Amino acid sequence: MKTIFSILIAIAYIGLPLVLFRETMDVPFAVSTPLLGVGAVLWAALTARIFTVAYSRPAKYHKQISRIQQTGVPVSARIVHQQHVAGFGSVVRKKLTVRFTNLAGSVVDGEIKVTDTSPHQGRYEIGQTLPLLLNREGTNPAYILAEQQPKNSKVFFGLLWTIFNIAYAIGLFVATYYFRGAESVTDFLAVDDPWVWGAILIGLLLWDWQDDSSEKYRRDGATLTDEEYGELMLYGVPASGEIVNYVQSPAKVTRQEFDNQSYVDIYVRYVAGGQPVDQMYTKRIPNVELHELQRGPVEVIYLPHRPDLYQVNIRA
Repeated sequence: MKTIFSILIAIAYIGLPLVLFRETMDVPFAVSTPLLGVGAVLWAALTARIFTVAYSRPAKYHKQISRIQQTGVPVSARIVHQQHVAGFGSVVRKKLTVRFTNLAGSVVDGEIKVTDTSPHQGRYEIGQTLPLLLNREGTNPAYILAEQQPKNSKVFFGLLWTIFNIAYAIGLFVATYYFRGAESVTDFLAVDDPWVWGAILIGLLLWDWQDDSSEKYRRDGATLTDEEYGELMLYGVPASGEIVNYVQSPAKVTRQEFDNQSYVDIYVRYVAGGQPVDQMYTKRIPNVELHELQRGPVEVIYLPHRPDLYQVNIRA
């Protein structure tokens, strides 16, 4: 998905100047002058967004990776489930469910995404083990592959993109000025000029952009922030639980016919600190897997000081 958005953003950058080769509408001075400020604000906002998403976040994330490489606690994790996310040729992107012992001494199931460049070697098949490093000085990310290294090239690319966007905005403004044959820099812009709306187009394409630090690894249980999820993985303790009921979620029934998946409200009960806790979470399940839903015992991982933060381990 990120590759598709990258291509669309590149097409937008290339295509915006081509819009200049058409007859523009006449706009009165009272409208044209404010458009100069509107465009400047929009391009500044887009530049700030690019700086955050493509440079600031990856730089912070890669700094955390470097720290975990130096101070992380090594553990061995066993792959208990895998899912193909994407693939191109012999390169396959997979989401793995791995089972390991956390810093509290509890066995938990976490998820991690890997790029398998040699699928024939079977490194990421169910039953294989992976070396992890647990984050003992923070919670986000909770763990990384021991072999994972910071990708400084991504940080450098983010910085270049930020600089390019500033230069591009200035260049597009100058090109529009000379192409229109304007006599003043404050009275030549029209509403349909790409310098006015181009930043909105690129911003919309950038909206769903994800870098490594923003990938969400969510399973069955409470809706958690990245920090809460990391704390649960690192310090969660097990409890005996039970799925007591499950029903189709009435709020999202209408979406099922579009994605062949059902939204199910799952009711779970577990004991935390000697007290029963009842929770409900909604899960999106492919229709072909609905028959696998069952009432009965499950293992729950929760935080002792926050029993409402939990995860259900359904897979054996």
